Amino acid sequence: MAWHIDWGGKLDFLRSIAERTGVEPEALRNRPELYPDLEPLMQAFEALSRGRPLVSSGFGAELGAISFSEIKAYLDLFPADDPEAFVRLLRVADEAYLRRAAEKRRAAGSHANTKTKSKR
Repeated sequence: MAWHIDWGGKLDFLRSIAERTGVEPEALRNRPELYPDLEPLMQAFEALSRGRPLVSSGFGAELGAISFSEIKAYLDLFPADDPEAFVRLLRVADEAYLRRAAEKRRAAGSHANTKTKSKR
């Protein structure tokens, strides 16, 4: 999930670099292989992530979890063989996504604080 969070939205860009230069970027080489039976789940995750809400926090707006109503609407359009397992796996993926996003925010904040302190 970490690779998807860091690079998933840049997959086309990474592929274009490889085509243009003939050298596969390290991020593309390190892309984990997705089991074929999980592809529908990742497609759903990518589609539903685009509609993710922003929630207020003590540090401004942050990404919120994919809502159950959005998942239900997705399953109404694209039924799953086992909806309960689908929802459970999607929620696990979403929790991992939100954890990774929070880690990246903390790292960016800590990096920004280091820069500010070094300028003093």
